[in-house]
Amino acid sequence: MVINIICNKYNIEIRRSDTLEHAKRVRYYASAIDSHYLKKGCDYDKLPDVYIIYISETDIWGYRQTAYTVTKYLTKGVPYDDGLHIMYVNAEIDDNSQISDLMDYFKSADANDMSHGELSERVSYFKNNEGGRETMCTIMNDIRNEGIQQGIQQVAETMLKANVSIEIVAQYCQMSVEEVKQLKEKLEN
Repeated sequence: MVINIICNKYNIEIRRSDTLEHAKRVRYYASAIDSHYLKKGCDYDKLPDVYIIYISETDIWGYRQTAYTVTKYLTKGVPYDDGLHIMYVNAEIDDNSQISDLMDYFKSADANDMSHGELSERVSYFKNNEGGRETMCTIMNDIRNEGIQQGIQQVAETMLKANVSIEIVAQYCQMSVEEVKQLKEKLEN
Protein backbone atom coordinates (compact mmCIF):
# COMPACT_ATOMS: atom_id res chain seq x y z
CA MET A 1 0.00 0.00 0.00
CA VAL A 2 1.34 3.40 -0.97
CA ILE A 3 0.29 6.38 1.10
CA ASN A 4 0.85 9.71 -0.57
CA ILE A 5 0.76 12.62 1.85
CA ILE A 6 0.62 16.09 0.35
CA CYS A 7 1.94 18.73 2.71
CA ASN A 8 1.30 22.44 2.39
CA LYS A 9 4.32 24.42 1.23
CA TYR A 10 5.20 27.79 2.70
CA ASN A 11 7.41 30.37 1.03
CA ILE A 12 8.38 33.51 2.91
CA GLU A 13 9.98 36.22 0.81
CA ILE A 14 11.54 39.24 2.46
CA ARG A 15 12.15 42.25 0.22
CA ARG A 16 14.37 44.86 1.80
CA SER A 17 14.58 47.01 -1.29
CA ASP A 18 11.71 48.69 -3.08
CA THR A 19 11.50 46.25 -5.97
CA LEU A 20 9.04 46.71 -8.81
CA GLU A 21 6.54 44.15 -10.07
CA HIS A 22 5.70 42.61 -6.69
CA ALA A 23 2.70 40.67 -8.00
CA LYS A 24 4.63 39.17 -10.91
CA ARG A 25 7.49 38.28 -8.56
CA VAL A 26 5.03 36.36 -6.37
CA ARG A 27 3.55 34.71 -9.46
CA TYR A 28 7.05 33.54 -10.43
CA TYR A 29 7.71 32.13 -6.93
CA ALA A 30 4.42 30.20 -7.06
CA SER A 31 5.17 28.76 -10.49
CA ALA A 32 8.68 27.72 -9.41
CA ILE A 33 7.26 25.93 -6.37
CA ASP A 34 4.57 24.22 -8.46
CA SER A 35 7.03 23.03 -11.10
CA HIS A 36 9.31 21.67 -8.38
CA TYR A 37 6.58 19.61 -6.70
CA LEU A 38 4.67 18.38 -9.76
CA LYS A 39 6.81 16.09 -11.84
CA LYS A 40 6.10 15.24 -15.47
CA GLY A 41 3.21 12.81 -15.81
CA CYS A 42 1.79 13.39 -12.31
CA ASP A 43 -1.81 14.34 -11.66
CA TYR A 44 -2.55 17.93 -10.73
CA ASP A 45 -4.23 16.84 -7.53
CA LYS A 46 -0.71 16.05 -6.29
CA LEU A 47 0.05 19.77 -6.15
CA PRO A 48 0.28 20.94 -2.55
CA ASP A 49 -1.42 24.09 -1.33
CA VAL A 50 1.16 26.89 -1.47
CA TYR A 51 1.25 29.80 0.95
CA ILE A 52 3.41 32.75 -0.07
CA ILE A 53 4.05 35.43 2.52
CA TYR A 54 5.74 38.43 0.95
CA ILE A 55 7.22 40.78 3.53
CA SER A 56 8.35 44.27 2.56
CA GLU A 57 9.69 47.27 4.43
CA THR A 58 7.17 49.62 2.84
CA ASP A 59 3.43 49.59 2.19
CA ILE A 60 3.79 48.60 -1.47
CA TRP A 61 0.04 48.74 -2.16
CA GLY A 62 -0.53 52.08 -0.43
CA TYR A 63 -3.82 51.34 1.34
CA ARG A 64 -2.37 51.83 4.85
CA GLN A 65 -2.71 48.24 6.03
CA THR A 66 -0.06 46.00 7.56
CA ALA A 67 -1.33 42.88 5.78
CA TYR A 68 -3.08 42.29 2.47
CA THR A 69 -4.57 38.91 1.60
CA VAL A 70 -5.16 38.09 -2.05
CA THR A 71 -8.62 36.63 -2.61
CA LYS A 72 -9.66 35.26 -6.00
CA TYR A 73 -13.17 35.22 -7.45
CA LEU A 74 -14.86 33.97 -10.58
CA THR A 75 -17.47 36.12 -12.30
CA LYS A 76 -20.31 37.29 -10.06
CA GLY A 77 -18.22 37.00 -6.90
CA VAL A 78 -17.99 33.21 -6.79
CA PRO A 79 -14.95 32.24 -4.65
CA TYR A 80 -12.13 30.56 -6.59
CA ASP A 81 -9.59 28.37 -4.76
CA ASP A 82 -6.68 27.04 -6.77
CA GLY A 83 -4.57 26.20 -3.70
CA LEU A 84 -2.38 29.31 -3.96
CA HIS A 85 -2.63 31.60 -0.95
CA ILE A 86 -0.84 34.96 -1.00
CA MET A 87 -0.38 37.48 1.77
CA TYR A 88 1.59 40.71 1.54
CA VAL A 89 2.89 42.05 4.86
CA ASN A 90 4.77 45.28 5.43
CA ALA A 91 6.75 46.75 8.29
CA GLU A 92 5.83 50.36 7.56
CA ILE A 93 2.20 50.53 8.68
CA ASP A 94 1.25 50.16 12.33
CA ASP A 95 -2.46 49.34 12.34
CA ASN A 96 -2.37 47.97 15.92
CA SER A 97 -2.77 44.40 14.67
CA GLN A 98 -0.85 41.36 15.93
CA ILE A 99 0.99 41.22 12.62
CA SER A 100 1.97 44.87 12.97
CA ASP A 101 3.29 44.15 16.47
CA LEU A 102 5.30 41.21 15.09
CA MET A 103 6.75 43.40 12.32
CA ASP A 104 7.87 45.93 14.95
CA TYR A 105 9.57 43.10 16.83
CA PHE A 106 11.33 41.94 13.65
CA LYS A 107 12.54 45.47 12.93
CA SER A 108 14.10 45.88 16.37
CA ALA A 109 15.70 42.42 16.44
CA ASP A 110 16.33 43.02 20.14
CA ALA A 111 17.50 39.72 21.64
CA ASN A 112 16.52 40.96 25.10
CA ASP A 113 12.90 41.75 24.14
CA MET A 114 11.00 38.73 25.47
CA SER A 115 7.53 39.98 24.50
CA HIS A 116 6.85 37.22 21.95
CA GLY A 117 7.16 34.06 24.04
CA GLU A 118 8.86 31.13 22.32
CA LEU A 119 9.89 33.25 19.33
CA SER A 120 11.68 35.68 21.67
CA GLU A 121 13.35 32.79 23.48
CA ARG A 122 14.70 31.38 20.19
CA VAL A 123 15.91 34.80 19.02
CA SER A 124 17.66 35.31 22.34
CA TYR A 125 19.24 31.85 22.11
CA PHE A 126 20.58 32.44 18.60
CA LYS A 127 21.86 35.93 19.38
CA ASN A 128 23.07 35.67 23.00
CA ASN A 129 24.26 32.10 23.35
CA GLU A 130 27.52 30.78 21.87
CA GLY A 131 25.81 27.48 20.99
CA GLY A 132 23.01 29.39 19.30
CA ARG A 133 25.43 31.43 17.21
CA GLU A 134 27.26 28.24 16.17
CA THR A 135 23.96 26.59 15.27
CA MET A 136 22.92 29.62 13.20
CA CYS A 137 26.26 29.62 11.36
CA THR A 138 25.83 25.93 10.58
CA ILE A 139 22.27 26.50 9.32
CA MET A 140 23.37 29.43 7.14
CA ASN A 141 26.24 27.40 5.67
CA ASP A 142 23.85 24.52 4.94
CA ILE A 143 21.43 26.90 3.21
CA ARG A 144 24.26 28.43 1.18
CA ASN A 145 25.60 25.02 0.15
CA GLU A 146 22.13 23.79 -0.77
CA GLY A 147 21.66 26.88 -2.94
CA ILE A 148 24.98 26.28 -4.66
CA GLN A 149 24.04 22.66 -5.36
CA GLN A 150 20.64 23.68 -6.72
CA GLY A 151 22.31 26.25 -8.96
CA ILE A 152 24.79 23.71 -10.28
CA GLN A 153 21.98 21.25 -10.98
CA GLN A 154 19.97 23.91 -12.82
CA VAL A 155 22.99 24.78 -14.98
CA ALA A 156 23.58 21.09 -15.69
CA GLU A 157 19.91 20.58 -16.61
CA THR A 158 19.98 23.60 -18.92
CA MET A 159 23.14 22.34 -20.62
CA LEU A 160 21.67 18.84 -21.05
CA LYS A 161 18.46 20.27 -22.51
CA ALA A 162 20.65 22.16 -24.99
CA ASN A 163 22.24 18.81 -25.95
CA VAL A 164 25.67 19.60 -24.52
CA SER A 165 27.65 16.40 -24.11
CA ILE A 166 27.65 14.62 -20.76
CA GLU A 167 31.42 14.98 -20.48
CA ILE A 168 31.32 18.76 -21.00
CA VAL A 169 28.46 19.14 -18.48
CA ALA A 170 30.44 17.08 -15.96
CA GLN A 171 33.55 19.19 -16.50
CA TYR A 172 31.88 22.59 -16.21
CA CYS A 173 29.54 21.67 -13.37
CA GLN A 174 32.22 19.78 -11.44
CA MET A 175 30.08 16.65 -11.37
CA SER A 176 30.99 13.05 -12.10
CA VAL A 177 30.00 11.64 -15.47
CA GLU A 178 27.80 9.14 -13.61
CA GLU A 179 25.96 11.97 -11.79
CA VAL A 180 25.31 13.73 -15.10
CA LYS A 181 24.06 10.49 -16.68
CA GLN A 182 21.64 10.01 -13.79
CA LEU A 183 20.44 13.60 -14.14
CA LYS A 184 19.93 13.13 -17.87
CA GLU A 185 17.90 9.95 -17.26
CA LYS A 186 15.77 11.82 -14.70
CA LEU A 187 15.10 14.61 -17.21
CA GLU A 188 14.07 12.11 -19.89
CA ASN A 189 11.54 10.39 -17.62
